Amino acid sequence: MISDEAEKTKELFGDYVSVYNFTESIEDGATVPIYYENRTPKVITENSDLAKELEQIQLELTEDEEEKLNQQFTTAYALLSREDVLDIIADDIVRHYL
Repeated sequence: MISDEAEKTKELFGDYVSVYNFTESIEDGATVPIYYENRTPKVITENSDLAKELEQIQLELTEDEEEKLNQQFTTAYALLSREDVLDIIADDIVRHYL
């Protein structure tokens, strides 16, 4: 484990003389702050109760019905991963990072 290695290092070389952390580095201007923004595409469904309905349906499915549902979700995936949809996502990424 890392903590075990840190202890071995301290035993061999002694305690730190000083600790210069990332926050201090930003404060003194040596490092620029790093920001993360999650850029997930917004897919809007017209059915606000979809998750609840799917959960209920899943509990009541026979094996044949489950297979049919899997086929329908494969179709939905194909629609969401269409080239024009992916182009919109790619355009958003390019505009954001430029």
